Amino acid sequence: MDVDEVAAQIAAYTVTPKPKPAKTALSFYKAATRDEAKAELPDGAANKDIAALQTKQWKALDAAARRPYVSLAETDKARHARDVKTYEAL
Repeated sequence: MDVDEVAAQIAAYTVTPKPKPAKTALSFYKAATRDEAKAELPDGAANKDIAALQTKQWKALDAAARRPYVSLAETDKARHARDVKTYEAL
């Protein structure tokens, strides 16, 4: 057995992971503002309380303030579509 045959056998058994799902605009917003939201709450606040505060803040934002996060989400959605196409072609 030569090196090429071994490499082909290894490639045949290699499992390609499924693409990560696309993140939403809210997910990008929460990642960017977590520290600020956490500082607004008392020490030791639960993650669900931080997430609830961030969701409330997100709903209060106007379209102009949401635009950077929506743009990031659209870019990530395009990345996901490319990754899925590549994954399905395997």
